[in-house]
Parts: sequence; structure tokens; C-alpha cells
Amino acid sequence: MYLKKLLACVGFSLALAFTFSCSDDNSPNRSGPSENIDNPAACSGTLPKGNSPVEAYGKLLAKGNMLFGSKTGCVPVQVRGVSLGWSNTDWESAPFFNSTTVNAMVNDWKAEIVRVPLGSSEYGGYDSDPANNKNRVLTAIDAAIAKNVYVVIDWHSHKAENEVSAAKAFFKEMAEKYGNNDHVIFEIYNEPLDNVSWETIKKYAEEIIPVIRQYSNNLILVGTRTWSRRLDDVIGKELADNNVGYVLHFYSENLYLDRPVEGSKDPSSPTFRQVITQAMNAGLLVFISEYGTTNSDGGNPANGNLYSHNATYTDEWMAFMDERKLSSCAWHVNNKNEGSAFFVPSFSPASGDYNNENAMTASGKYIYNKLRAYSQKLRRGESKFSRLPFPTRESGGIGRRTRLRT
Repeated sequence: MYLKKLLACVGFSLALAFTFSCSDDNSPNRSGPSENIDNPAACSGTLPKGNSPVEAYGKLLAKGNMLFGSKTGCVPVQVRGVSLGWSNTDWESAPFFNSTTVNAMVNDWKAEIVRVPLGSSEYGGYDSDPANNKNRVLTAIDAAIAKNVYVVIDWHSHKAENEVSAAKAFFKEMAEKYGNNDHVIFEIYNEPLDNVSWETIKKYAEEIIPVIRQYSNNLILVGTRTWSRRLDDVIGKELADNNVGYVLHFYSENLYLDRPVEGSKDPSSPTFRQVITQAMNAGLLVFISEYGTTNSDGGNPANGNLYSHNATYTDEWMAFMDERKLSSCAWHVNNKNEGSAFFVPSFSPASGDYNNENAMTASGKYIYNKLRAYSQKLRRGESKFSRLPFPTRESGGIGRRTRLRT
């Protein structure tokens, strides 16, 4: 059954009364224990007020299959935003790693979270030009923190299991520098390929996570097999760390919600809807750290997919993510000649008008208007909150009566 049937069964619907307002405490690093998460009777059902997401929610925490803030008590949170492109030197996306872009994404596009990908080993990446790539990433991270929104520090790679030493060194530096900031989330593996097993990914994660944990207990995101689609591989083989989310990526034009995750390669494979539901029923936190409205090749014109934006399929995904309170980052802030780029090639990262819809692609316009609409609902208090069950390993998962269904 669908989620609204679940809610009728559970009988625990609350109105979300979250609006941004001024606060006496503007400390960006302040966070305390997440009180009343396990005590529904003490749950007020309202999110705390603040003039920014981090001020309102605090540090993000995985609790079973839901995301909470250190200031939100028993009320789960959902944050929505954007991803920059690859940081690689001389790539079209590199000039967007600046405070002008980040400020526009927050002020104008209303992003609550900005993903900052460090291109690791592709040409012009961190392995061949570490200084410039790192400087670009640091600039974007600092800009996001200055705007008091969440920021994902992303090791943007398809073969991180072969880059353990470099990833360790990078995340050691990032965790030591930013680990006490409530804003920061560490994404340690973007998209493993389809020939990389979960066991290999897990082994890599078990190398990187302790490096981060020396300096920070912030949320860590881990990619999954087949370009971060096979959440089902993780079930029963979870990482031991208690503040981890598992990543799923989709591109709605061909990776629509009810498509088998393996497509024609294995039509009997579970659908995207099913793998997410299975993972959540197993108590896993699912995080959509990258999604697009186009074909999964990014809207590549060479493949005839420049105009592959599909609003209908993306709307279906959006409704599903909202039902499940899945946080997300849209791909990507760029002016490359491809459908998933937010801006047309003539757009200037330094001097362009980030509100000019005529300078946006169909995908860019869609994301721009969606994020702004979400922001307006939050400000008017129209968005509804329904408290979903969140299983833990200790409790053995969701019970029969409260199980999420496809």
C-alpha cells in the first residue's frame, strides 16, 4: 500500500510549523543531543525556528531510516538543494566553484544544501592538479558555510576503491578542518560501477570512515553498486558506524521510479521504488545525493539526449521523495552543452543573472522553480509533517503493522 494508507494505519499525522525567523543564537557549530527522538509522547511535531537550515536543524543525524537534526527532537528533516559539477581544471563546471554561485543557489534558488564534488581521477582532477582542485572545493565549502546551509564534501569518483590513499589524505584534511561544523556532510564515494561489489565498497568505506571519525561524528554518505542504485546489496551487510546514509542516484527520463534498476540487463531486478522501500524497511537511511531530470548520460547531445528533460517522471520521483522524506541534491550547476546543466552555454558564472530563466535549460528551470516552491511552502507553514516509523538494528526493523509498502 502507499504511504498515505500507512499514515492512516499509524494515525500519527502532525502539521509542520517550520518558518524561518531570527534567532538569538547564530552559532554555526552549536549542536546538542537530539532530545526526544525515541519518545513520541514528548514530540511537539514542530521544527525549531531559524533564519537558515543549519541554525534551525543543527547537525544532521541518521536514526534508523530517517534523518534528524540535533535540534529537531523527534521530528525528522528533509533538505533539498543542488550539486555543483566536477571540480576538474578546465572543465566547464570549474568556474562555478565560487561564492557568487553558491550565494545565488542559496538566496535565489533557495537551496538548503550544496554538494561540492572533488573530481578525483578524471583528466584535470585532483590526482593531476591537487592544488587547484582543492582550492576550488574549499572556496565553495566556505561559501556554503558562510550562508549557513548544509554542504556535502564529495569524493567524486567511479573507482574510489583504487584511490584509498588519496581519499584518506583528503578526508583527513577536510575532517580536521571542517569536522566540527554542523553544516558538513562527507560523501566518501560518489558512484561505484556495476562491476564493483558491495563488499569492495564496504571495505573501502571501512578504511575511510575511521579517518573522518578521528575529527568528526558528522553524517557520512556511502555510494552503492551500479552508479549508486543497488541499495538492496547493503541489507544485512550494513556498516557498523551509526551516522551513515546510503546513496541512491537517479536520472528520471530513463531511470524512472518504477523501472527495474538494472533495466533491460535484468528486467527481473527490483524497481527503484522497491529498492528504496526495501532499504528503508531494513532501517537504512537513504540519501539522494545526486539526481537529474534528464537521461542518465547527463543529457548528452551526442546521444540525442540534449532535450531529454522529463517533468512527468521527475514529478513522480519528487512526490515519492517527499512521502519518504528523502533529502536530495539536483545535478548540476553548469553551463555545459548538455541537458542536465542548469544553464545554457552562453551563461557567465561570474556575471550572469542566476534568476534569468531565459538563461536556464529546461532542467534548470524545473529545479529552480521546484526549490523556490518548496521554500514558499515552508515559509507559509503549508508543508505537512507525518511522523514515519524509523527502525533501528537494535529493534530489529519495522514491525508488521508499520511496514512501508511499494
